[in-house]
Amino acid sequence: MPSFRFTKRAIDALPFPETGQVLYRDELLRGLGVRVGATGRVFYVEGQVNGRTRRVTIGRADVISVDDARKRRSAS
Repeated sequence: MPSFRFTKRAIDALPFPETGQVLYRDELLRGLGVRVGATGRVFYVEGQVNGRTRRVTIGRADVISVDDARKRRSAS
C-alpha cells in the first residue's frame, strides 16, 4: 500500500482506478487511510481486532477535511 503525507491537494490529485479500489496510508498518523474507488475517495480508519484487519469508514474526502479526518482518527 502506498503511503504519503495527506494534504487536500495530494488527495484530490489521486487518480481514479478503472476497476476496484486503491488504498493509501497517511505517513503522519498510523491507521488513517484513503480508499479511492472508481467514482470517489473515502477516509477510513484501520486497525487490528482479534488478529484481523478491520477498516471503518470516516467519511468522503470531498466532504471532510484532512484535519477533521485526523481528529476523528485520534478520537477512536
